[in-house]
Amino acid sequence: MIKTRQIATTLGGAAAVLAAMTVPTQASAPSTAATAQSCSAAPYQSEAGTGPGNDAHWPNAGHWAVVNSGCHNISLMPNSGTHKVRVCTPSACNAWKSVSGGEWKVIAHNAVPGKKFYVQFKGLFGGTGWIEH
Repeated sequence: MIKTRQIATTLGGAAAVLAAMTVPTQASAPSTAATAQSCSAAPYQSEAGTGPGNDAHWPNAGHWAVVNSGCHNISLMPNSGTHKVRVCTPSACNAWKSVSGGEWKVIAHNAVPGKKFYVQFKGLFGGTGWIEH
């Protein structure tokens, strides 16, 4: 009886260790209710601005992101802080929106799949986080 308990306790401890190893880490894509079935979260790191009139942005200067097929919103979740952001296309920028760290926020509704865009952060620093587009 004692040996059976010792084996069960050891196996239970090994199962707990194995379960702990399979828990997703913070680096994995967080889930969101705002996610369309064809959208997937990807990490972002904004490029710092250089001064007045040149705010931080994602992706890097001279590059565009493209709205994925089946995605109809652009959503952002910064890792920390509160940021003012807006989405810009080749023809215009939308209104500034406030986004808070650890919370998903739709920053552009009715996005057109295949359309080019970038995210502008008000100020010199935009930080890191997750984006769905």
